[in-house]
Amino acid sequence: MSTAYDLAQLLDGEEEEFGTLWATSGWSIHVGQEPANPNTVITLYDTGGSEPHYSEEWENPNVQIRVRGDTGAGYTTAMDKIQAIKRYLVFGGSVSWDGQKYLCWTMGDVMWIKHDENDRPVFVCNFRLLKE
Repeated sequence: MSTAYDLAQLLDGEEEEFGTLWATSGWSIHVGQEPANPNTVITLYDTGGSEPHYSEEWENPNVQIRVRGDTGAGYTTAMDKIQAIKRYLVFGGSVSWDGQKYLCWTMGDVMWIKHDENDRPVFVCNFRLLKE
């Protein structure tokens, strides 16, 4: 199973209301491909990782989370959204989804990437995980 998909489901199912999987409005959560719409999107990508340790039943996947905000004042809203996701995954201790337990660390901090072709701000944060 895709770690990015597991985390996307986790973000959808949380009371913090990060977003909704495949929504057509509001904060929409996607995996592997960022859609053109809606403007406010959280996209998760599986980005490899380091060598798994199957004999000890744990893996070391990496995931990139990309947040795109709306035009105009969307810069601060998108920054707040990705910072909230980072705090939830990293500072909340371990998180669990569908029988999998994850410990998360950032690989660096949140980075502003650009304004896309429609003047929407884009931020990313890369995570290293321990998957038991």
